[in-house]
Amino acid sequence: MSKHTPGPWEASNIGVYGDFDGNSIVILGGDIPIRVAVVHINEWAVDEEGAANARLIAKAPEMLEVLRWLLHLAHGVSKGGEDCPVTDQELRQAWDKAKELIKEIENA
Repeated sequence: MSKHTPGPWEASNIGVYGDFDGNSIVILGGDIPIRVAVVHINEWAVDEEGAANARLIAKAPEMLEVLRWLLHLAHGVSKGGEDCPVTDQELRQAWDKAKELIKEIENA
């Protein structure tokens, strides 16, 4: 079991949730949203890299879950356990979830 703040995490808008300088994106996570990370955004220009970093960080718990799922599938173990055969449908679901996460991270 991981010791990190449970997901889902969410990247806030710039300037909210305890942003210290009005130029940061705060990553919130957990059942009662707490600050997980703060990504500073360049205050002199639109900082696409900072925003992309915030999206990537916010998806970390979901990426970890999909990586664990794909690792199990690679070893022939279904999400349902060792007694459940891996199906083409489950492989497709894992593949689709991984592609969805990549799309959410790369396409703002």
